[in-house]
Amino acid sequence: MYEPLYVKKQNILLILIFLICVSFYVNGQEKKIVYSDSSTSKMVVTKMDITEMGRTYSPIEFSIQSTTYSVEQLIVNEESDFFAVKKTSKLDGGQPEEGNGVLHHLISVDFMPLTNNKLKSFSIKYDCDDIVLHNDYYETITYGCCGAETIHTYYLYNSNKEICEGAYFKSYEIPGRGIECFVGFESYPPGQKDSIYQFIFIGYNNGEMYKINVSNSQYLFRSMEFETGNPGDKFMGTLQTTQRIYSLEKIPSVDQINNLKISLVFKEYNRDNTEDEKVVDIPIINGKPFGKDSAEQTLNISEIK
Repeated sequence: MYEPLYVKKQNILLILIFLICVSFYVNGQEKKIVYSDSSTSKMVVTKMDITEMGRTYSPIEFSIQSTTYSVEQLIVNEESDFFAVKKTSKLDGGQPEEGNGVLHHLISVDFMPLTNNKLKSFSIKYDCDDIVLHNDYYETITYGCCGAETIHTYYLYNSNKEICEGAYFKSYEIPGRGIECFVGFESYPPGQKDSIYQFIFIGYNNGEMYKINVSNSQYLFRSMEFETGNPGDKFMGTLQTTQRIYSLEKIPSVDQINNLKISLVFKEYNRDNTEDEKVVDIPIINGKPFGKDSAEQTLNISEIK
């Protein structure tokens, strides 16, 4: 017997309602909604014809807003939990008659713990190009333009405390101890009066950070490695990788880190197309660069032989 189309649609609707109701009950237990949210992505582009001195051009302006959702397992205040994550990106910019245009990118991320009552919801907000979430820290990225370097900055979730920044990174972790160290290098084109335009950052996931200003140097950074003198520790790979140091796996805390040095290679380019190389070693003594308590130090490469 022929069944009208509207009857078929009605039956389908009833089935969908039934399935939705069943999905909220498992073995007689009702599922509770612990997080629910919705948002709309949108983009607006405008253009205006401008005539100046008999010449017409049409610059554009745009505004883009987008939202993404995810569930992430993170460590906050030394407590682990699954978080509902809402990431909202707002990008405003324009394309002038010439050039690359001007962009303003604001990113906010909202976190809501799903099972651990010891944790509270929190938010972060930065004017940057991207935010990447890691297990116990997060990273902001600001892309370089016109020869400038892309800068990465690492922060702790619990305090938003900066623990490292730079354009080049390498890190090491001590297995079984939850200790991770980040070493970053950052530079910018020197001005006529600048004597400091290269920086080394050393930070730990416990919140300690040290900044070393590289002064009076014509040498340019090229690479870095970690050395312990222990043949069981192999440091291989490129920058922005994490290495494991097994020879230190018995130490209980950061202030017990010794027998380790950060070896950096700098090069100076001469007018006759030759290169002079200089290796700078930063010994880590009791977890501190050169064993010094100062959070900001100065290193003059020209004085190192």
